[in-house]
Amino acid sequence: MDLTEIAERARFFARATSAAASDGLLLSMMKDAVRQFSKDVFGVPIVERLTVGASFDTTTSFGFNVSITGGTNALASTDVVIAARTAASGTTIASDLASALNTAIATGDLTASFTNFYFSIDSSATAVSTAITFNAPDAETYIDARDLLGLSGSLSGSSGVFTGTFPEDCTMRATLSGTPIAIKRVAWDKALLESAPRGFFVHPQAEGDPSHYYVEGSTIYLNPTPNDQKELYVGYKGIPSLSDMTSLASSTIPSEIPDQYHIALAYWMAAELLLGSFEDNLRAHRLASYQQIVTQYRVNQNNQNAAMEPMASPGRWWKYGG
Repeated sequence: MDLTEIAERARFFARATSAAASDGLLLSMMKDAVRQFSKDVFGVPIVERLTVGASFDTTTSFGFNVSITGGTNALASTDVVIAARTAASGTTIASDLASALNTAIATGDLTASFTNFYFSIDSSATAVSTAITFNAPDAETYIDARDLLGLSGSLSGSSGVFTGTFPEDCTMRATLSGTPIAIKRVAWDKALLESAPRGFFVHPQAEGDPSHYYVEGSTIYLNPTPNDQKELYVGYKGIPSLSDMTSLASSTIPSEIPDQYHIALAYWMAAELLLGSFEDNLRAHRLASYQQIVTQYRVNQNNQNAAMEPMASPGRWWKYGG
């Protein structure tokens, strides 16, 4: 069923007009219905195959000391801080880095980039610099951010372009499109990972193929942090992404919910529309119809596991001592 059809069924079941139940209202309710259905069936099966991109958390207490030798961008030993960011991309941090350096230089025209997990600083726009050196900040009010950015010591470079090393912990997390309720399987390059407590992921300081994971909300954390790109497989039961549900006319229900269960969403929406309408009996009937489909879904899901006995089968009563 498409969203328009589900909306019309919901209006019909609730005896509501389009004036009382507008398209905008029903779209919002339909998202709530998907969330509620997913919770009531203890999560729909979802599989995601992810790549892990770099992300950075910075604050204005993070800094470093930098010296630039030669060219128009020469800079004597100076403490530099960058903007505060949360889960920012490498490209964003590179822009902040260039801005901070150029501000320190006063008339600087440096550029910075982030490519393949490495920051590079380019001084070749005018007169080329010959060396860039990063040290710990002189001021005790700053936390040393060199490892965070992979910028430490005298950077290697040529023709005025200087490149750092792999930034610490920059690949420790990835974002799932859905919201997990129960994690079933996590693998890195087909090797299974084990779950670990949250504290294991505060500051891993280890690079390589991950061996452990932790999930918080829609974020999965890895330890060690990967330093090359491989497939991150995450299988879980949860609430699917609703990002594609933007209009009744052009959107569809997430594919993780099979078509035969879409009518349940219409029953749930109708029950919500009937709330406070003094149609208590009708609302109870709509909720009962919704719950019947939820139960059917759960039975069908359980019966797919050949290692389990069917949860509802008259021919198996003796298995349960009846």
